[in-house]
Formats: sequence, C-alpha cells, structure tokens
Amino acid sequence: MTSVVVVAAAAVGLAGGVLTAQLRADLPESPAAETPDGRPATKRPGADEDPLYYAAAQIHDGDTTIAYSPAGLVWDLVAVPSGWVVLENALGGGRRIVRVQEDGATAVVESGRIPTIDLSADGSRVVYPAADSRKVVIRDVDTGEVEERVSTPETPVAAQFASGDVIVTTKVRLGRNVSRWQVGAGELTPLWTKSTADVVAGDGSVMALSTHFGARRGCPFGVDLDQSRTKLWTDCDVRVFGDAGSMSPDGRRLLAVDSRSDGLGPSWVSVLDADTGQETGRIVEDLMTEVGWYGEDRLAVLVATDLNLRRSRLLACSTSGDCEQVARIPTGYTVLGRLP
Repeated sequence: MTSVVVVAAAAVGLAGGVLTAQLRADLPESPAAETPDGRPATKRPGADEDPLYYAAAQIHDGDTTIAYSPAGLVWDLVAVPSGWVVLENALGGGRRIVRVQEDGATAVVESGRIPTIDLSADGSRVVYPAADSRKVVIRDVDTGEVEERVSTPETPVAAQFASGDVIVTTKVRLGRNVSRWQVGAGELTPLWTKSTADVVAGDGSVMALSTHFGARRGCPFGVDLDQSRTKLWTDCDVRVFGDAGSMSPDGRRLLAVDSRSDGLGPSWVSVLDADTGQETGRIVEDLMTEVGWYGEDRLAVLVATDLNLRRSRLLACSTSGDCEQVARIPTGYTVLGRLP
C-alpha cells in the first residue's frame, strides 16, 4: 500500500525544465541493520523497487510517496535513515540543506552558498562547501551540529567523502584545484592543480578527475588515491556524466558521455571500468537527461519525451543496456534521488 504524508513547508510554484540529481545505491541489506553507533542503516532498495525521485511536489521512494513543497527548487535528494536529505535552490538566493523525516517533519540543517552536498556511507553526516566563509563543513544530519570544519585557501566548490577523508575541489583564477582533507586535520593536502574531482569512490580507492585549460574542461583521467600522482588512464573522447553520482556503489565503474556533448539529452551513456577507462557497457536512449546507479548492476535513466522537456519517462536499465519503463512523469521538473 502506498502511504502519503503531507510535509509542512513553504509552498511555491514549480518551474519548467528538467533539473536532475544523481542516483547512487548500494546492495540491498536488511532494514534492521544498524550503523556502528547504533543508528538504523540507510534503507537499500530491493530488486523490485522503483528508483527514488522527486516530481510534482512529491518524493517517491519505493512504495512511499511524500508530499513535499520546497522553499524553492529541489537540487539534490539523498536517502538517509528514516527519511531524506534535500538540497534546495532557494528562490530568494542561496541554498538550504533540509532533513525530511518519514513522518513528514522537516528541519533546516544549514543555509547559504552551498554548491553541493555529499553524505557519509551510513547517511549520518553531510559534508558541504561553505563558499561564503571558505570552509568545508561536516554536520550531523539529525542534530545539525557541526562535527568538523576546515578552512580552504580558495573558494570551495565541491566536497566528497572518500572513506575517512574528504576530497575537496576549490576554485582558482585559471581553473580548479583538488586537495585531500584528513578529517580532524587543520589543513588540506594538495593533490592536483588545474583539475576537478568529478567523482570519488566511497571507499577512497580511486577517483576520476578532469583537467582544466582556463575555463574549458578537458580530458578525464583515473587516479589511484593511494598513489595520488599516478594516472591509471586518460580518455579525451568522453567526459564524466553526472559528476558525484556517476560512480558505481562498488567504486569500480563510472558513467561517461561523448566529450562533444553538452550533457543535455545525449543519445548514449557509456559505463567505464574505473581502473582502466575501458567501456564495459552502454545505455542508448534519445534525450536522456539523467542517469544514475541503482544497485551494483542497475541504472535509473530519465528520458525526456519531447525537446521541450515537459514530460519524462523513468527507466530501469542493466549495464548492458536492457531497459524497462518504470513510470511516466507528466511534469518537466524531475530530480533523481540517490543513496549515500
């Protein structure tokens, strides 16, 4: 039975266009599982469950539908124990991190210039760049309390958990730099200059970066984080698609599109081996607006039904390209959710 909960939040009109976030998922595990500190583990989807997504002022998560009206536009949606974390793009400027409980209760975790968020593997902590103060901050999702923070030499634009560390991308005049923050340390350790950390494996074993030539984003390359100066591969024919959400749950595969594509409506998305850069699978659909992982070998694919992006189809696909339709979405504003 589908349950519907009305969330008390500021109601606003929805804008047109497709705005999507990435989907990441781990293998299914028991709902009764707990994290090391005793919290319930983040719910993992079963093989027959639909992907997590937001559309038409509702969060759809398996057999649960939650009415949710953000104070702006939903930018990112992540499943955590007993609910979700939403990054909103506020209409008045700036963004908000909001904790949404399964019973409909909401709480603002933080607001300000927050380009991105990432959740720890157990969903208990959120890390984000605080661009206003040039800091990277880790907060407890439930209490909102600051657990750790570090100052950055340049404006931070992205932060991603990598096992016990955080990979930080900062903006500089001629591009971006990538550093490692060993949580608890008072400073960053530089890794790469003139590069962007596109995606980082959750276990911290490998990441894919893109070089920068001025304002232009160039060839992606794989890096072994244990030997951060070692390039595993370089491929100038593709670019990482989906940034932080493009890495598979096991950290061994990532998503890429034709380097000539602007990323809006590509006709194919390639599955690459993260260690070699070799293609291991491909999804072929016209007007794809977002693709994300939904299990080790499953992908959620959002496809626009027309060039105006007013309606979408949600597909569940294997990495070999076999797809089936999960839902038709009669609105142009849709956000794929993800798991930490």
